[in-house]
Amino acid sequence: MYSTLRSRTRECCSTMLKRLLIVDDDAVIRSALRSFVEADGYQVCGEAADGIEAIKRARELQPDLILLDLAMPRLNGAEVAGILKREMARVTIILLTMYADRFGEKLASAIGIHVVLSKPEGLNVLGEHLKALLNPIKEPPSLSNNCL
Repeated sequence: MYSTLRSRTRECCSTMLKRLLIVDDDAVIRSALRSFVEADGYQVCGEAADGIEAIKRARELQPDLILLDLAMPRLNGAEVAGILKREMARVTIILLTMYADRFGEKLASAIGIHVVLSKPEGLNVLGEHLKALLNPIKEPPSLSNNCL
């Protein structure tokens, strides 16, 4: 009974507050990203500094969205995204990289990455992408023909 109640509580809470995992090998960037997304009202449920740790933390924490650096030790962001999308198909991934122009949209889509942002412009548009991906506007219900 306790596990059922805990599961229902987690489901209820997860729809209200979106949880993010921040993955970057640079502690200063992780801290800046944390401050930025928390100021926008999102909860950072965890951080990781390399690809192996990212996979472990994502499995443990089940975040709604992962902010993922491309160039990291042990496994790069593309490898991490591929593994996590096979295990957690519903997780949203934003890849942050200094090399956004070299990381093609087709490759990102094939891996399961939703958005690729260059780090220099990242914070300027990150908030917009978070809102669009985590709080999509629902289409109004259509009227069926038999209601007329």
